[in-house]
Amino acid sequence: MNVTRLDEAQLLQSPEEFAELLADTVGGGGPVGIPAAPDRGALMGEIGFLDRAVALLGDEGEAGASLLPDLVSALLEAQDSARAEALADRAVSVSAELGLARVHARATVERERVMLS
Repeated sequence: MNVTRLDEAQLLQSPEEFAELLADTVGGGGPVGIPAAPDRGALMGEIGFLDRAVALLGDEGEAGASLLPDLVSALLEAQDSARAEALADRAVSVSAELGLARVHARATVERERVMLS
């Protein structure tokens, strides 16, 4: 099993410290610490990573909500349209409620991609 720096941080630090490390790694512009998925195994790993991060952080706050568009995108690539649709709707509503303009714009784009798929 390949343990990443973020996995280690999750195991060794409090959720608040993990959220800070995750925010530093992701940087709000996409999962910089996650390489592009060259195959289905890597894509499923990306989905698993994002699922764990959102579960730990919750999607009610900025850190977790900002990961939802990336998770929707990965789910679309994995052809999990039903789950992508539900999360896209959640991403749009949560980002609007939190006033996260950049995340809201990205969530809206991802939701439109879901509708087109």
